This record gives sequence, C-alpha cells and structure tokens, in this order.
Amino acid sequence: MTDYREAFQRQRARAERLAAELAAARATNTRLHRRTQAAESALSEWREMDVPNLRGGSLGRKVLAWGAMKLTEERDALRAAAESALESIDLMSASMPESICRDGALGYFVGVRQELRAALKGGQG
Repeated sequence: MTDYREAFQRQRARAERLAAELAAARATNTRLHRRTQAAESALSEWREMDVPNLRGGSLGRKVLAWGAMKLTEERDALRAAAESALESIDLMSASMPESICRDGALGYFVGVRQELRAALKGGQG
C-alpha cells in the first residue's frame, strides 16, 4: 500500500511542478505578446511615417532619411541661432562706448563675430 501512496505523492509533486511551470510559461507568453504588440505598433508608425523624398521605400531607408531630416532641421536651427547672435554682436559693438573699445573688449566681440561668420560660411549646404 505504501507503493501506491509514494507513487501518488510523486505524481502530485510532478503535477504541482508542471502547474508552476505552466503558470510561468503563460506569464512569459503574455509579456512577450505585449512586447510584440508594441513592436508591431512602432513598425506600423514607422511605415506610415511621412519622410520627404521617400515614398514606399524600405524601413531602413526611412529610418536613415528620417535621421538625416532631423539633423538638417537641427543644423538649420543652429544656423539661425548663430545668425541671431551675429546680429546681437553687431548691434552691441555699434553701440559700445569708446572707453570699452579702447580697453580691448571690442576685440573679443570682433573675434567671436569672425568665428561665427567662418563657421556659418564653412557650414553652407
């Protein structure tokens, strides 16, 4: 009779272990399913993304084109900021009193202005 009892205990332990493994597998499946849905959603958004000069291209080309587009926008924004700074320096240097100009402060602004102009000229295109 103890053989049946031992066999029953072994089967019960095995069933509990398998139930725990099944629960873990279901949790993993749910987690992976959510990640897959998120990835598919992102992929769908990328495919529908409106990238100028690229219609119906591959996802890799769209990603590269999007990155180039963002860098171009950033460059244009930086160029606009540098041009604004140049205008401010020009206004400031034009309205500086002679005493400051004699002390060499104007030289600093002239240097900054020259560097900005050179950077803007070199970064055309």
